[in-house]
Amino acid sequence: KCDSYGCGNFGASRDGGKRWHMGQDYIAREGQPVFSPIRGTVSAGTAYADGRYPELRRVTITGTAARVNLMYVMPDVAAGQTVEAGELIGEAQSLQKRYAGIPDHVHVEVSISGV
Repeated sequence: KCDSYGCGNFGASRDGGKRWHMGQDYIAREGQPVFSPIRGTVSAGTAYADGRYPELRRVTITGTAARVNLMYVMPDVAAGQTVEAGELIGEAQSLQKRYAGIPDHVHVEVSISGV
């Protein structure tokens, strides 16, 4: 889906072509359950590494060969916990306070063997 910030597909242009969208956005209602796509170990923190918007959270699942970063998810799991594929890991957050008008969504980034 596209909005005033751009499109949510992987590789979509951002900032007039200065950068690319490095994930895939999936429309989600606030409070909608989010499940782990892989088996792995949990880490959690703020959605943005620079600490802006600390209320927006992320859950990262690191498995044997894959790592999945899920942004805009309020975790229901603890750092260091091992989760199974399909296990509940949290709830989708609303983005309306920070990005008024943007569709609420979960941003998903996947890397396999570091790529």
